[in-house]
Amino acid sequence: PQAEWHGCDPNAQAIAWAQDHLPGIAFLRSPQDPPLPYNDGFFDWVCAISIWSHYGERSAIAWLEEMHRIVRPGGRLLLTTHGLQSIAHYSHTGERSPVQLERIRTAMYRTGFWFADEFGEEGDWGVHHPQWGTAFFTSEWLLSHAGPGWIVEDFGVGTNADNQDLYVLRRQP
Repeated sequence: PQAEWHGCDPNAQAIAWAQDHLPGIAFLRSPQDPPLPYNDGFFDWVCAISIWSHYGERSAIAWLEEMHRIVRPGGRLLLTTHGLQSIAHYSHTGERSPVQLERIRTAMYRTGFWFADEFGEEGDWGVHHPQWGTAFFTSEWLLSHAGPGWIVEDFGVGTNADNQDLYVLRRQP
């Protein structure tokens, strides 16, 4: 009962729906690039499901830095990403071609990161940004770019729908 809930998304339709159907939560349409309109250390806990699976490398790093700013020291960030398990998932479901999956796998083993703008001119539910598409990256990439500001408290391979990896990061002071 003491919790204060907030939600944000770059998709205006999703925010409008949430405002109409989820009373007692403060929703806002987020910008495509940081910062968010919250004070430093404002949140104890931030949950980002299937968000980093859309950021290009530059945005993924910028948003990790923004999360470090808005999560209080000792607070947590839960996020999900496309990782190596996602390649197996998409191979099994046939949602991505073997040729594309091989390109993704090769990029992940070479640099740890793969990104493509797969939404075209229509965007993703109205979200248009050169750093918004589909991304896959390794845990090594995330850990090297999250820097010393975060400690991994939990990691689950494919625990989001047998597809995306789940990380719980604790913010260092």
